[in-house]
Amino acid sequence: MTTPHQDATPQVGYMARDQYGETHHIDKHPRKFLLEYYDTQHADKMWSDTIDGEVKHVGYIVRGHWFAVYRVHEFKRAESCID
Repeated sequence: MTTPHQDATPQVGYMARDQYGETHHIDKHPRKFLLEYYDTQHADKMWSDTIDGEVKHVGYIVRGHWFAVYRVHEFKRAESCID
């Protein structure tokens, strides 16, 4: 059984996107990368409510930038059933 965080394709990194649309492609450790990039030592966690009423950690707030962090997985094109 797979969880929502498991996928058949391997994870290749992360992408962080701020409220202005600026993106960062990150190999490992998104919080560490953002702290080093913005030359600071503090990041607040960013949270979001789900439809089910749960609260999920979705990113970080670093120096006034609100970063949503996404896992990036390898893309595999589906095989066509049309000959």
